[in-house]
Amino acid sequence: MQFGSPTLKLRFLLMPPDSQVTMASATPVRAHWKELDVLRGIAAVMMVVNHVGVKLLSPQFMESGLTEALLFVASFAPVIFFFVTGVGTGIQSYQRKKTSRWASVLTKAGILWLADLLLAWSNGNGWWLDFLGFIGLSIVVLELIRISKAPIAFSALGIVGITLLRYGIGAIVAHFGWVENLWAVDFVLGTKLMPNVSYPLSPWLAYPLLGFIAGATIARLQSKLEQQRFQAIAKILGAAVLPALISIFLAAKGSVFFRWGSMSLAFYSLSFVAILVCLAIAMLFCSDRCPSFISRSLSLRGISSLAVVPVHYFLIDLLGWFKVGTVPPIAFVLWAIVVTVLSFWLAAWVEQEGNSLSKLSQQSWLKSSLTGVFVASACVAIALSQTHFLTVIIARTIGEIALCLFFVLPVSRLKSA
Repeated sequence: MQFGSPTLKLRFLLMPPDSQVTMASATPVRAHWKELDVLRGIAAVMMVVNHVGVKLLSPQFMESGLTEALLFVASFAPVIFFFVTGVGTGIQSYQRKKTSRWASVLTKAGILWLADLLLAWSNGNGWWLDFLGFIGLSIVVLELIRISKAPIAFSALGIVGITLLRYGIGAIVAHFGWVENLWAVDFVLGTKLMPNVSYPLSPWLAYPLLGFIAGATIARLQSKLEQQRFQAIAKILGAAVLPALISIFLAAKGSVFFRWGSMSLAFYSLSFVAILVCLAIAMLFCSDRCPSFISRSLSLRGISSLAVVPVHYFLIDLLGWFKVGTVPPIAFVLWAIVVTVLSFWLAAWVEQEGNSLSKLSQQSWLKSSLTGVFVASACVAIALSQTHFLTVIIARTIGEIALCLFFVLPVSRLKSA
């Protein structure tokens, strides 16, 4: 859509997303943004590399040289995944009316939390909030943002608030010891290492909120991004300069780059550089000047982007069962490539099978079968977690794949589960 004056354009940008959709209906907008699939793939590669390195590399190689740098870069994988979660919701917010979809949102969140629980049970824990569980929490928060009257403004305020909670209020509370051992406060502030919680609310929620803003912007400017792709890539990389300079300044002051348990300010600042660089790379890979096989190989769409998580955990645990460990850097790189390729291939297979199952006429039978598989897997994981490692990782993976396949069921049938 073309605007006759700067005033008209400003009025358009200040409108709620639903009004923008109506006004811009003459502009063709892709229902799917393929760069998002590539961005998921980039995050998945980082995730596999990081986890393979932690599992296989001996300590001296993990803390020195190129392998240390590679593992550090790969440690931004959850940052990218959480950002992608927000991007998808932001694009949907622009393209769809604000009809109620809480049944779908809560069902997805519940499935993701169950997948987290199954992983916990297989490791002998009663519960934890890990990667998939935090994505489930994020989509609930993002739905509240999506249906609000000013989603972009609330997302921006949320990012500012989360940042202040962690590095302002949280730092003061931690310094003076005003609140001790109160779970809810520790989870919100994110200043302490919490048992069974990998991702506290602060500052991790900032990434899906930022992704929501990015997704809504991408959907609104999609045609322009297509026409001026390389100018957009240059602007994205230019936006990364400021957080990069802040990170360099903090490093010069002796700050540590650390995210496990309680994220440091230096890592938080650098994480935005990682997001912007990965976004620029995804846009580059999807351009006409880049061989198409790269974007096809990296793309993770649908349930394949979820299935890659349990699949890669299974493959890495299988290496551990075969006593593969304390390998040199070259062997680590080779194993990382093997696990990455197999993870993507198996995740694509799960996606293909899921699409086939979605066409079955007996969906109620499918729902009952998947539920039974999950329950049986959970029982095996709980009962044998301390004694039969191979049996447990097989059962866990089957149960998590069953949960992935729930996403092919229509929402109406999921509600009746």
